[in-house]
Amino acid sequence: MSEELRKKIAERAHAIWEQEGRPEGRDAVHWEMARNLLKQEDALKPKAVAPGEEAKEQPDEAQPT
Repeated sequence: MSEELRKKIAERAHAIWEQEGRPEGRDAVHWEMARNLLKQEDALKPKAVAPGEEAKEQPDEAQPT
C-alpha cells in the first residue's frame, strides 16, 4: 500500500470515528469502512484513456439512401 493511500484511509477512518462519536475499540472497523469507501469512490472516477486509444464513436444506424 502506498503511503498516499494509507494517509487517505487514515484521514477517512478518523472522520468516521468522529462522526460516530469517537467510540473506543472500533479502529479496525473504521479503517475497513474507510478503505471500502475510497475503493468505491475510485471505481466511480472516469478512467483516463491511453494515448492512441481514443474512445471510438459508435456509428449511427445506417441511414437509408
